[in-house]
Amino acid sequence: MPAATADQAAWFASMDNAEASIFPGNDVDWSVLQEMEKYRPYRVTSPTCPISRQDISDYGAFYTKLQNSPGLNLKAELLKLQATLQADYDCSGCIQSF
Repeated sequence: MPAATADQAAWFASMDNAEASIFPGNDVDWSVLQEMEKYRPYRVTSPTCPISRQDISDYGAFYTKLQNSPGLNLKAELLKLQATLQADYDCSGCIQSF
């Protein structure tokens, strides 16, 4: 998403256009993305829980699946991703939960 607010509407429109053929019938609520800008990301960086490579890998697999599997049930896939990421974080020394 562009940082300049004036450029965001055009970017959202182009993203809607690009995703319409990949995810027909799934309308994106871009206000969620804009609201996320208010919060800093939180990452587990404890040396006792070195999961950043695993969660990055799991996000990558999820994104690849989205790109290559038209007609996915997005809600079901997001629930699967959430379960996978929770399993990543359920290691010794981790205290974060989704």
